[in-house]
Amino acid sequence: MKPVGYLVGGTSLFFAGLHLLSSGLCRMTGRRFLLHFVKWVGTYTKAGMVGFVTGFLSQSMSALSFIVSSLVGAGMLPVKRDMMVIFWANAGIGIMILLAVLDIKVLVLFVLGAAGICFAFKKPRHMENIGQTLFGGAMLLYGLIMLRTGAEPLAAMPWFEAFLFSGDSHPISSHFS
Repeated sequence: MKPVGYLVGGTSLFFAGLHLLSSGLCRMTGRRFLLHFVKWVGTYTKAGMVGFVTGFLSQSMSALSFIVSSLVGAGMLPVKRDMMVIFWANAGIGIMILLAVLDIKVLVLFVLGAAGICFAFKKPRHMENIGQTLFGGAMLLYGLIMLRTGAEPLAAMPWFEAFLFSGDSHPISSHFS
């Protein structure tokens, strides 16, 4: 029963963290942020780095796509740099898979603690959205850690392996393999 608890708790922390992270990033996207964003993506290399970091932090292409498309529509950002941001953001999102395998639990717990205190007490006031974003990102990562912890004992159980392989004989799944 304990592995199932880790799976349920990890899933909820993952999605709650994703929500906090995305909403924190969306609240930071005021006019001043957009002007800074245009400066940050001034070259193709910078656009790639900003895309990678933004994709890694947000884990959501919807917010980034909205920001970048509005800048392109306003003529503030060329389409080629827009494509670099989007391309490298997808690579940044993919790094989360690597972090799910590495043992970063202690680092995540420190970030979770520090950002959680900043988020809960709204101190420092001018960094409230950054605190929320970091807290959401740390929750997301801790949710992945819990999912991994819950899945490890299940993978060794014969009934779980049989359950996973039972999908191979299903008529719908045969089209995807």
